[in-house]
Amino acid sequence: MLALIAARAAQRLELMREVIARDSDPEDLLAEFSRRYASQAVAERDWSAAVVEFMVVVGRDEELRARYAEHHDASREAIAAAIRGLLERTGGRLAISPRQLATAMMSLNIGLTVEGLLAPGEVTRDLYVDAQLALRRGATAGPEQR
Repeated sequence: MLALIAARAAQRLELMREVIARDSDPEDLLAEFSRRYASQAVAERDWSAAVVEFMVVVGRDEELRARYAEHHDASREAIAAAIRGLLERTGGRLAISPRQLATAMMSLNIGLTVEGLLAPGEVTRDLYVDAQLALRRGATAGPEQR
């Protein structure tokens, strides 16, 4: 299962690099990546369910959690690096660190995926996009805007 998850993570990271290479507006990039992630989550409900079940098992087994953490943290760091690159390119600023934003973004997708398994009609591709954009806007808003 770890090998399968690592292969899927590598595919998502390649997709992320492909989308970022377009040199578009950060919100457009995030929306496109979110649409693609959501499409995959919806199309592969059985895989999504298996990964969620595996995450629960991982959370109860320290040795397995440590092995899983390597792959999971590599994804987190790749997203954080992409965020840092976008900030450098656009001169943007964040209210939290790029790593914290990456953690929040990953958590939001995992939560939406779980909710989509429980209530498929409530979690649309557009919700993934809108929720990620709202998170990004909150992370880039100054204290007076929050």
